[in-house]
Amino acid sequence: MADIYGEITDSVINRAIPFLMKWRPALFNFVAPSQRPAFDRNGHFTGIEERWRVCREVRWPHGVDHNTFPRYTRVLPLKMPGVVGGGIPYCVQITGAKIDFQPSNEINLPPELSPPLEDQHFAVWAKASLGMGCPIDSLIDSLLDAHFYTHAKFLENPDLINQMTLDVPSLICFSLEVFATGSLYVLPQLGANNPPLHDIRVEVDKVEITNINPPELEDAVECYVRLAIRTYALPELVKALKKIRIKSPHLKFSPSLTSGLPNNPAIEQNKLLVWLDVNVTKVTGP
Repeated sequence: MADIYGEITDSVINRAIPFLMKWRPALFNFVAPSQRPAFDRNGHFTGIEERWRVCREVRWPHGVDHNTFPRYTRVLPLKMPGVVGGGIPYCVQITGAKIDFQPSNEINLPPELSPPLEDQHFAVWAKASLGMGCPIDSLIDSLLDAHFYTHAKFLENPDLINQMTLDVPSLICFSLEVFATGSLYVLPQLGANNPPLHDIRVEVDKVEITNINPPELEDAVECYVRLAIRTYALPELVKALKKIRIKSPHLKFSPSLTSGLPNNPAIEQNKLLVWLDVNVTKVTGP
């Protein structure tokens, strides 16, 4: 059979999510901060100040030093044709999340996702606060009139303003609920036995976002959310499998998925199950 067997239930993951939100908030809060030039009393350019505008401020737990871990993950600003500057600030903050392994018992899926879950499938739910920066008219006017370029520092380096995210006093915030269903599969390889862990792929079947009108706009947003989940969020989770290491000074352990099973990994009985074989080789040299 397999050398190693592991399982985790959806209820355990869902209990861990609030803990991670509290102690590793940067995993759930993504911000493109506002930026503005700073000057001293004599009008000399001293650098660029950043203001991390968010919809929901993340606070450090009581007694935790603010240098222990970051509150936010920096992301690139939104680009808009014709707008001088590095882009528009925004934030995406996940304020709640759950996962549900088949059969369904953790998430009430909307009718659009055809509940209950199919065999070997999972569902995810997330509530998110999104904030978009809208530059005020005076900032737009100053950009159009190129007032920033009148400063000597900008005359020496006019591209500086093009590298800055526009400064906004606040964000326009709104909330969304996202539901998605999907499954796991192993990338097929001709003649390969015991495929490596990073050959696991995630297939997203359907995405549903609540309270967006008209329907065509909802379809477009769901398409981009599904694209973001497939190309960024879920691959980042799968990448973590590559980091599995069992260290020994003289031995190398290489885990791989056990072959010959109907489903591996498997999603069933509200659990994610995996069977692994481990190849052990002797390490020579220093």
